[in-house]
Amino acid sequence: MLRKVAIVTWVKYYNFGTFLQAYALQSIITKLGYESYILDDTSIREIEQIGNEQSTLYRMLSYFRKELVMLLNYGVKDYILFKKSDTMYIQFRNHYLQIDKKINPLSDLDNRYDIFVCGSDQIWYPSVNIYSPYYYLSFTNKKKVAYAPSIGTVNYPKSFIKNIKPLLDQFNYLSVREKAGANIINSITSRTVEVVLDPTLLLNSNEWDNLLLPNPICKGEYIFCYFLTFNERYVRFVMDYSKRMSLPVLVFALSQNICMKILGDKVIAGGPKEFLTAIKGASYIFTDSFHGTIFAIQFQKRFITFKRFKETDSMNQNSRLDNLFTMLELNNCFIGEENLSEISSIVDVDYARVHTILDNERKKSLSFLQNALEN
Repeated sequence: MLRKVAIVTWVKYYNFGTFLQAYALQSIITKLGYESYILDDTSIREIEQIGNEQSTLYRMLSYFRKELVMLLNYGVKDYILFKKSDTMYIQFRNHYLQIDKKINPLSDLDNRYDIFVCGSDQIWYPSVNIYSPYYYLSFTNKKKVAYAPSIGTVNYPKSFIKNIKPLLDQFNYLSVREKAGANIINSITSRTVEVVLDPTLLLNSNEWDNLLLPNPICKGEYIFCYFLTFNERYVRFVMDYSKRMSLPVLVFALSQNICMKILGDKVIAGGPKEFLTAIKGASYIFTDSFHGTIFAIQFQKRFITFKRFKETDSMNQNSRLDNLFTMLELNNCFIGEENLSEISSIVDVDYARVHTILDNERKKSLSFLQNALEN
């Protein structure tokens, strides 16, 4: 009988990288010989009764207000694209993720699972809007493994330490996604903390090919642009590059993102599979996203990743990308505003060298995970 593993990560946010890292970690754990389920975190704040309890009526009114504001701000055409994207996420979730929706009460989960794994994504980012003891496996007395959760910042607020230290001390195996995060956890716990790959890098490009749509997402050559944050200088650079190369810019319809209004020659709905297919078919990629960068590398694309944060920002989140680019020796692909004038063209990457490094790191990360689950 297979041992059962419960995975604690985000699946409540409709974000390409969030869903794909969850898929990757579950795939790897299953491949290692375990029966694995992702615990459904969509109602975790209500289960833990964090903050003020809200009535069903209040939540419904809040939802309809949010939808109305979105409709008024973007118009019917874009609103329909947003809803179509939501449907694509739901389809991916239902078809590709094995999710356990019966997690209440949390105290009963020890009767059904042998091992609990938390990670990846920024589930350990120190923010009152994100923090929950749940993501530190506070509810279980079984084996606890942290695989590649991200702290996401180099400046850790002291106010969080008293909350997380006793939770971290209960882990049997600790790893994080970035070196800066490992140093922070080490300073809190005085324990050695492994730095491992994001789960999306544990699968190779051939394995990701299995999720591609059967047909190209856009006819002909195109530039794919995926920005999480609006930056006028970056947007202007992409527009100029598009004109220089005589190529259209493809973007996804993302609510709360005005880039699509300014930048996109072609704006489409999309979920995780559409995201992968768009990257696979692109001639050039511009992004400020961690997972946008990862899949540009996975599919061996010509790309530039822009820095979302200035180094002086108090909660600068560039460390995860700094770590990735340093490891793969691709720092010339990570560009800030001050270096835009230096870009005359997007050079080809020596992907043979990059993937040699990646293969070695993948072996080490898989070894850590396998050892943590087995011992």
